[in-house]
Amino acid sequence: MEQPGFKYVSIVLGTAYLLPQIYHGHQTHKLSDVSTLSMVMLTSGSMTWAYYMYSVLQEQYFAYATAFVGFCSFYILCQKYWYYVMYLRGRIREVEGAESAV
Repeated sequence: MEQPGFKYVSIVLGTAYLLPQIYHGHQTHKLSDVSTLSMVMLTSGSMTWAYYMYSVLQEQYFAYATAFVGFCSFYILCQKYWYYVMYLRGRIREVEGAESAV
């Protein structure tokens, strides 16, 4: 007996697992605890796997779900970059402010 509900629950949970990390990044404006290399590998692996599933296996819904994981990991990479730039700008302002006070 096939239980299709399990398949859809696993797809939702398997594709949404990065959403809490994105939310946490938006709240704290810091993602230094997330590995950049892992996110790069996840982005590349997800996108190539999504392409394979879409073009070779003809599994469109699974390909879309996998591409969503790749998009989320790419978004986390963008967040990491943006928050790091914001951090550096703040540090530069601190240094410039300290120099002008002298």
